[in-house]
Amino acid sequence: MRISDPRIVAKLAEIHVGLQHGVALADLTSLGIGGTTDLLRIKKHESLPDLLNLLDTNHVPHKFLGGGSNLLVGDGELPWVVLQLVRPEPDVVLDGNLAHVDAAADLGRMITFCAKNDLGGMEGLIGVPGTVGGALRMNAGAYGMQIGSYVLEVKLYPRAASRKIEILRGHQISFEYRHTSFAPDDMMLSVILELPSKPFKVILEGIRICNEKRRSSQPLGQKAPAASQESSGCLCRPHD
Repeated sequence: MRISDPRIVAKLAEIHVGLQHGVALADLTSLGIGGTTDLLRIKKHESLPDLLNLLDTNHVPHKFLGGGSNLLVGDGELPWVVLQLVRPEPDVVLDGNLAHVDAAADLGRMITFCAKNDLGGMEGLIGVPGTVGGALRMNAGAYGMQIGSYVLEVKLYPRAASRKIEILRGHQISFEYRHTSFAPDDMMLSVILELPSKPFKVILEGIRICNEKRRSSQPLGQKAPAASQESSGCLCRPHD
């Protein structure tokens, strides 16, 4: 799918959305597969309502892409464009025990950054691939830990509901085993995590123990089999 209408192209620039033509999704997915389409890079969360209204008005089919972990996408020219959040710099800002994290942030790097600032609780997730947004959608967890336990609030765009950016408090969200109450079309934008204070050395030891358990039970250095579409926060499905 290609966007060639000059009116749409001009409007995308106006609302701070970058347009990249003919991007191979194989370069953006952990499994290294996926056809070619135009990629719309969203630089500001506030651009989402205008962007989706623009695409819907002009009948441009589209799908969201998170970090691309464990995602199956068809080959060839794809019949829709892809939307992806641009990771800001910085993507994690700390305020005491609160971590303000962009959904496009890499989960492992976020955990490491917090650990270096003596904030723990999610040591078991250090080896889980993908973005923070994807982890939120599926309530990623490992070794008795889950991200939902630390969610204070989530900023999201509910595509199927109000079509306005919303803030949900942690108690408004159901976090269950590998499942949440987020709607399939909800797009995660950012989260505030309330993390327990822990000395960096204690966190490192916890990470070491979890990594040893992981190495003893899972093959490392190999591409994992495809998982649920929610794992990456993307709505792309095989052969759509």
